[in-house]
Amino acid sequence: MKLLSKNEAYQLLPRVIDGEADCDQYDSFELYLKLDDELRSLYKSMVRIRWIIRTRMPRAPAPEQLRIRIEKAIETEADRLSG
Repeated sequence: MKLLSKNEAYQLLPRVIDGEADCDQYDSFELYLKLDDELRSLYKSMVRIRWIIRTRMPRAPAPEQLRIRIEKAIETEADRLSG
């Protein structure tokens, strides 16, 4: 497990909040969190905000037109990359 610098910990914060950090990153972040009161406070606030959004904001499906536009953009980019 790597001891993070303050900058690394702050950069990793969104990935931890979103559940995108791998186990090693999460463990390193947790270790750093014990050392930094400011980051710990920010982390707790962000977790609370995420919980509020997930539990109180209704989810709506994306419009079909958006899905079509995204698929076309992906196809265009794939064609461009394949030459």
